[in-house]
Amino acid sequence: MLRVGGPRLLESGRVQVPEERSRLAHRWGEQGQTVVYLVEEDRAQAAFRPGRRDAAVGHLGGDAHRR
Repeated sequence: MLRVGGPRLLESGRVQVPEERSRLAHRWGEQGQTVVYLVEEDRAQAAFRPGRRDAAVGHLGGDAHRR
């Protein structure tokens, strides 16, 4: 199952966010930017900023990379 949401989605404590994605999303949040996560099962597969072209994206079973 795929879910999309902000930081509250992660507050359930059941979502794993890979380190690189977490650092990037935290930095965006500190800059006052909205961060949205794409979660599959219990893992954040992507973090992105609505209206922007860059994202911290991973693929199933892989490490995050920035696009």
